[in-house]
Amino acid sequence: MHEISIAESLLALVRRHTPAGMRVTQVSVEAGPHQGIDPDALAMAWQAVTLEANIWPDSTVKFTALPWNVSCPQCQRQWTGTDPFEPCTCGNQKTTPSGSAELRLISLEVEPLAPPSEPL
Repeated sequence: MHEISIAESLLALVRRHTPAGMRVTQVSVEAGPHQGIDPDALAMAWQAVTLEANIWPDSTVKFTALPWNVSCPQCQRQWTGTDPFEPCTCGNQKTTPSGSAELRLISLEVEPLAPPSEPL
């Protein structure tokens, strides 16, 4: 399961970008289709690595899978979708899929480590 190594790398990146005195509640990432990430496996891997590191064990990962770009060499139609082998509406079965292998940290949701003290 390559999601463990992705979660470990993601945790290192998140640690570098988390402001001092804050805790992470949610990490938003997006990945191109060539990454082949299973969202449930990534969520479980994130929980495992944050628990092991004893940092932000209640945080979650919001994952967005980017679509495939598909083109038809017969009619030149282009579209996006989740199935890289989807046949074209012209009937051509031999379409050409393309997509990125990017994995991007989109945003972090953070909150203060401890609530502010109330004045006495």
